[in-house]
Amino acid sequence: KSTSRKVLDSYTVFVKSYGLSGLLYGKVAKNEDGGLSVSGPLSKVSDDLQSLLGSLDATDGDLVLMASGSPNNVNPGLGRLRAHVAKEKGLIPADKFGFVWVT
Repeated sequence: KSTSRKVLDSYTVFVKSYGLSGLLYGKVAKNEDGGLSVSGPLSKVSDDLQSLLGSLDATDGDLVLMASGSPNNVNPGLGRLRAHVAKEKGLIPADKFGFVWVT
């Protein structure tokens, strides 16, 4: 299911609470020749989108979200957004709890 502009705008408001100035997004789609194309603001930023999509292992239907700034803002902002989106989309099972140790 495609993510609406209204939802993307709400994600931007969400990350601003972590000190980010905004959120750059791109919707990935398969084009007529079988390659991938990007719509949204991300399509206007990079000259080498194919390389970027390849490094992300992006596929048809993916949504790429990016931010820039200080790691002290970007890391927690995108981390909290990841958890927020996962909860919103029902990707976190309520009946399971898993420990992880990140170093």
